[in-house]
Amino acid sequence: MNRSCRGFPAIPVRLIPVLAVLAAAVLMAGCSPRKESRTVRDTLRIVSLSPAATSILHDISLTESLVGIDRWSAPLQGVPDGLAVFDMINPDAERVMALEPDIIFVSSMTRDATGRDPFKPFSERGMAVHYIPVSDSLDAIRRDVRFIAEACGVPESGESLVGAMDAALRRIFRAVATIPEEKRKRVYFEIGAGSKLYSFGSGVYLDELVCTAGGKNIFAGEYGWIAVHAEQILARDPEIILTNVPDAGAVAEILSRPGWDTLKAVRERHVYAIDHGASSQPAPAVIRALEEIARILHPDVFTGEEK
Repeated sequence: MNRSCRGFPAIPVRLIPVLAVLAAAVLMAGCSPRKESRTVRDTLRIVSLSPAATSILHDISLTESLVGIDRWSAPLQGVPDGLAVFDMINPDAERVMALEPDIIFVSSMTRDATGRDPFKPFSERGMAVHYIPVSDSLDAIRRDVRFIAEACGVPESGESLVGAMDAALRRIFRAVATIPEEKRKRVYFEIGAGSKLYSFGSGVYLDELVCTAGGKNIFAGEYGWIAVHAEQILARDPEIILTNVPDAGAVAEILSRPGWDTLKAVRERHVYAIDHGASSQPAPAVIRALEEIARILHPDVFTGEEK
């Protein structure tokens, strides 16, 4: 059975910096594996060709059921060593099927980037093949969690994870609700640097994070994943610059860019690195990135709160 996909970004997601290690353990505090999860983990064979799905499988304690993954999933937290590894865009379907999986989760990028479904012959014969969309919102991430948990036979684990996400969200909402509109800062969030710069407009989960955290995305008038020019950024004069580029020197590089010293964010040194692992894909760990952004934008509101 194939799952219908929600909106795919107008700019190919492969332009986003390489996906890296996720650390979502904080989201699972108090959600210890249930007996049902242990039973399923002992018997189910899963192939995940979607980093977001792999991250969710980790959060519902099912990584031990994995027998195959895509290359971007390999570095993720909790993924066992020694699994079969596949190209996400052009997977070898016959080799995948040789692993005798019970369930296959595939990124919608696989089908959208190539215009074909490499697993169609198998899904038509009844194999459980589920295409996971590149989700564009927190609500869509919730649906992904519930769908994957249900497909794996552990719906209670999915509900526990969604509950943990929502509890963290409510706490952030309460804090940010006190911030007046005039104190919500202009934000430029850079997700790719080099010969070209990349950011995002509306219709992307990262835009929702910025807005929920009490900021204003300077490219909110655009849509999807976008390439941007320095001139556009200079004209919008952000008060805060965020980057999740996986490079220890990313902040220093932005601060040293020629001509950028005219920006308020650079003059006042309000340039910050955001956890790449937590923010680089639509999975429950984005809640940690959301709190990180909120604390950067409005430290006075979160002063004295337990992190």
